Amino acid sequence: MSFVSGGHGRKVCSHLAWGGQTFDGPALMRQAGIAIRPDPPAGSQTPDIQVNGITGTGQGREGVTRSRTWQFANNLSWIKGRHTFKFGADVRRLNTTDITSFFSGDDMGVFAFNGQFTGQSFGDFLLGVPLQTQLANTGADVDGLTYHYGLYAQDDWRVSRKLTLSYGIRYELHPMFYDRALTTTNFDRAFPGPGARIVLANEEARKFTSPAFAASIGATPIVLAKDVGLPETLRFNDYNNFMPRFGFAYRPFANNKTVIRGGYGVYTATVLGSVFYTITGIHVSDARTFPNQLVNGVPALQFPRPFGTGLGALGVPDFRRGTQWDGADPYTQQWNLTVERELPWQTSFRFTYSGSRSIKLFSSPDLNQVPANNQGFAAARVNRPYPVWNVVYVRDPNTGAWFNSFMGELHKRFSRGLFFQSSYVWAKNLSNATGSDGTGFASENGTTPTDRFNQRLDYGNVPATRRHRFLTTFTWDLPLTNLVKGNKAADLLVGGWQLSGILLWQSGQFLTPTTGNVTDPSGTGVATRANNRPDYTGQSYGNLASDQRTVTAFWDRGAFSIPGLGLPNNGAIGRFGYVGPGSL
Repeated sequence: MSFVSGGHGRKVCSHLAWGGQTFDGPALMRQAGIAIRPDPPAGSQTPDIQVNGITGTGQGREGVTRSRTWQFANNLSWIKGRHTFKFGADVRRLNTTDITSFFSGDDMGVFAFNGQFTGQSFGDFLLGVPLQTQLANTGADVDGLTYHYGLYAQDDWRVSRKLTLSYGIRYELHPMFYDRALTTTNFDRAFPGPGARIVLANEEARKFTSPAFAASIGATPIVLAKDVGLPETLRFNDYNNFMPRFGFAYRPFANNKTVIRGGYGVYTATVLGSVFYTITGIHVSDARTFPNQLVNGVPALQFPRPFGTGLGALGVPDFRRGTQWDGADPYTQQWNLTVERELPWQTSFRFTYSGSRSIKLFSSPDLNQVPANNQGFAAARVNRPYPVWNVVYVRDPNTGAWFNSFMGELHKRFSRGLFFQSSYVWAKNLSNATGSDGTGFASENGTTPTDRFNQRLDYGNVPATRRHRFLTTFTWDLPLTNLVKGNKAADLLVGGWQLSGILLWQSGQFLTPTTGNVTDPSGTGVATRANNRPDYTGQSYGNLASDQRTVTAFWDRGAFSIPGLGLPNNGAIGRFGYVGPGSL
């Protein structure tokens, strides 16, 4: 059996407008007297104003994201005796296009206020004195193309009437996207020098280098992929994606009412557009960060001149982002064991243990971060390894996750007018791949760690995995006709009624309190990359007694203190140490 499929496309349009009118961000900026580029990208866009404790305004600029996939797949099955052999191949042509973007405000700017000057973030906003600002003059859009390949072989062997084995192997190759728009750039971290070395795909790509970008990095070398032994995709292929699989099913008793199943397998995570998008747009754009400070008692940056004298003056260039070009593809080891038993009354019970270990998940550390110190960031930042840059963000496969769960399930097949299925799951999912205070699962391209030198600081419960979860679904044919036997009219009225329902009870998400980065006790400039966490005061662990919780006071705020303000503390908290409200 074989098949060919293709022509699959997906188009996502981001557009900000109301009343049928596109929001004109450039006009707003000019009206406020803030200088921006004379030729901003077309479409709706807004500046991102971030006042600590208030929802920001940034929506990202208008753009269209398209993905197209053509696929050829061929599968062959061969039955020989007690063996069923399966072989197959899968080839996919992947194309993705997108706008170039660095942060939410991009060409309109990002303006962060945290109370550094007045003690109140909104006070700083009213005076127009930001903590820092960011501005990007974005370049050409992205046009990525790649081919992915997969092969597999599998054998299902019925060893006996009681035992069946399944084993096989799969191989996959996921080359990095090649950008036909030639906007990709990578960072050579091993090269000695204050700006390390910039790597472009080829000589044609060099022609698209933004003059402002080239001027901002001074004498930092710009070389080509061939000069450092890289392919023009700027990332080596991982040829080690061999994935063995094994499973079994065993019936230990002659009545065949009990089955034991188990399995183990390795699964490679497909590296798609997010990691590719990481290295696009850098040398064809100019993205800068403008830190604010007092000069002779006066803030250096203040509206309507939040960027000082503009790009090229105060701004320090950002490298957003490179990727570890010899990094492996992420992969997961998964295993499970199930015992299933058929019970009387058309019911069955199943108990399952499942586990997994995710390895080499991506994170996005700042290579320019300084180690924790007692000097303070203002003094320590002069020791950054790459002083030409403000930040050097990269995507490195250096985090992981552990998952374990137990599930009990009772199932009744529909009989005598009743069906139900009830399950209880206990799960524990630990990871350091979701950053300082992430609220979901790890993404394909990872998040920025609190401290790249100590990633165990971010190791904790994954918030989206609930510790306890009970779910019941049922359907019941109401026996109302038994009450009106012999009455055809009443039978027509009350017959055929059915009651169905779903009951879900689960514990809350794991939550992490943050401080708003009003202090920087580690001296590493944590506000540039993560959300700082408070200290314990020693009074409690933050959870109020159940009879003291209200909608407006679920936590004991007295359990926490902002580090560095001289308040009592009993050590920094970990990540995701608290459980939010459950649901029913």
